[in-house]
Amino acid sequence: MPGQSDKKNKGILTTCIAAGISTVLVVSFLLFVFLSGGEQEEYKKRTEDDGAVTGDARGMISFTADTYEVETNQEMDMGKYLQCEGITADDITWSSDSESLVVGSKGHVVAKDYGMSGILRASSMADESIHAECVIQSRSEAEDFVYQVEALNGGHVEDETTDEGIVKLASSGKEEQSIDIKAANKEPGKRDKDNIWDKRIFYKLEEINPDSDEDGLINSCRIEKKIFTNNETGNEVEYEIYHNPDTDSIHKIVSIEYADKHLEITEYYYTDDGTVNFIYAYNDVNYTPSYATPDRDGERYFFCNDTLTAWRIVEDGKEVNYCYGRAEKERLTKEGRSNIKLYKDCSEERRSSYDSKEAEMLNAALNTLDKVKNGEGSGTISGYLELASGEGVKGASVNLESADYDVPLCSVSTDEKGYYEILVPIREADYNLEFEKDGYLDEKLYGIEANESEISLSQEVVYLSGEDENEYDCVLNFYDALHKSADGMGMAELYDLYVTVRRGVNNRAGDALFEGYVSGGMQRIRLKPGMYTVQMSGDGYMDAYSSLFVSGETGNQLAIYATPELDEDEYRIVLTWNSEPADLDSHLFAPPDGTSADDCHICYYHMKDSIGNVSLDVDDVDGYGPETITISPVKQGQYKFYVCDYTNCSQNKENSRQMSESSATVRVYGRQGLIRTFYVPVNREGVIWEVFEIRGGTIIPTQRYYDAIGNKTWWQMGK
Repeated sequence: MPGQSDKKNKGILTTCIAAGISTVLVVSFLLFVFLSGGEQEEYKKRTEDDGAVTGDARGMISFTADTYEVETNQEMDMGKYLQCEGITADDITWSSDSESLVVGSKGHVVAKDYGMSGILRASSMADESIHAECVIQSRSEAEDFVYQVEALNGGHVEDETTDEGIVKLASSGKEEQSIDIKAANKEPGKRDKDNIWDKRIFYKLEEINPDSDEDGLINSCRIEKKIFTNNETGNEVEYEIYHNPDTDSIHKIVSIEYADKHLEITEYYYTDDGTVNFIYAYNDVNYTPSYATPDRDGERYFFCNDTLTAWRIVEDGKEVNYCYGRAEKERLTKEGRSNIKLYKDCSEERRSSYDSKEAEMLNAALNTLDKVKNGEGSGTISGYLELASGEGVKGASVNLESADYDVPLCSVSTDEKGYYEILVPIREADYNLEFEKDGYLDEKLYGIEANESEISLSQEVVYLSGEDENEYDCVLNFYDALHKSADGMGMAELYDLYVTVRRGVNNRAGDALFEGYVSGGMQRIRLKPGMYTVQMSGDGYMDAYSSLFVSGETGNQLAIYATPELDEDEYRIVLTWNSEPADLDSHLFAPPDGTSADDCHICYYHMKDSIGNVSLDVDDVDGYGPETITISPVKQGQYKFYVCDYTNCSQNKENSRQMSESSATVRVYGRQGLIRTFYVPVNREGVIWEVFEIRGGTIIPTQRYYDAIGNKTWWQMGK
């Protein structure tokens, strides 16, 4: 039997073994906790590192900030704000958690809605655990509008960081105002000798036959206007964009580039899916909307499946046709075309020119379409600020405010001639202007209405008066804009009127400083210095509005012309101006409606068309106006209204500034009263003012100004 000492030894051994096992377990547990804690700390470090992944040898990516504020509907390159280590930009995929944040493959993002917020995520293609995130947010509609106007006028050219660390990205507005027309972004399609041009787009869109209901779709199109700068030439390019009334697809774009002494005009036609169908390119000194009739000089490009099927050149009435395949040659032959040359039969030099034109014109058409669809473009609000003497007010503050949001937008200063110009986005918006200059009374101009079809918002001259508390006698004279006086000397006076006078320019709804009935054709009132709006109302007449400047240095007289009420589908156009130039002429081009082109041109030497639809009721030759044209009724088709400075045009003084400085004003009235008012573009040389057009009963501003008349003799035919 074992002894007591053996039992004791065994107990000691058992205790030691148990202690050893416990020690191992404790050490293992502590090691586990340590390692686990380290992993948790690493995980915590990664998740708290603002979305940036601090990886190992695999690489790392991170954004430069947590939150970025961007413009709505403007493309922003977020790749510039991503930091990469051990990973190339091509190895990054981009995504977002919001449908309002559109993300491209290269990190270009577009915030589609105002006031949105979304997460932008950049990940490694090889290992998605390596990623970075940031917040992209856009401003409210009002805040975004203010930001865009400020950017267009020189602000926000660099990123700005708020006290909260939010990075406000610099505006891309200025970059968006240019276009690379000839950028080689598209390869022409594969040529096929059986390709022929599909003429249906062109012949349905244009009004080829005025008596047919199968064409003339262009007259019911929605029209946008935009203006961009040609990257290559630096010239301004104006675009007229015609949308299908049913699908809103763009079917035609007219590009008008303002070269030195002429216009370079290109008319692009597209199918519903945006492929190029036809292009007509030509030069002119004035733009008169028409289409590529067979007799007009210029070059025509016929496309099918992104290939040039035919190229026609017309010069001085002579034409030559180059075509690729026999199918297209047969089409041209059936149309009665002459001088047709097949591509394969042409010289190597001519084939090379054909190839170059195919690529150049295809890309020009597609680049133009892409730009007008995705770029908003900008328009201008411009005018003069003057003293009673006619001297320009230099260094005055011109403050633009949004009438829609009731917020200030931006401020500019007048130049040495008192001229100001403010850039605004082309969209529907209402503005007011405030004018300030030390030592002078402040002035305000109300109710500037902008829309998607207007890119030049010329304003009437605003006058500043020195600080003066005196009142001055003012004489208001009221006349009929349509009927002459009984003795034929001037226009007939109007009686039994209600007259309202308000402070400010174009103030049609503010508090009245004077109001009351006027029995005679004249009213005397006393007013303090400044600008006023005078409203005249009378039975059987449309309300008329005119601006009055009161000062101790002027005669303080105003002649106001009112037009009799109109029936449904009637328009009346009234032109007024100052004393110089003595003779401004109204010219209206009406739809042909089966009559000759000469019969559709209403002016001083052809005062009525043969069917009595349009008439020049009053022609003035000694200053002031009015000149009045009536359309009764407005027909389907296109009307174009111009003003010509006959005084200087007839003396070949095409660079005269007299009309631009004449305060010429065109008012258009309809059944409901005054529809639109147009002011002559200021600070311009020229003798032709293209004012507006009417399509489908809708008035579309044009506001172009020309300093050349070319071979268009109708502007200066003798009186």
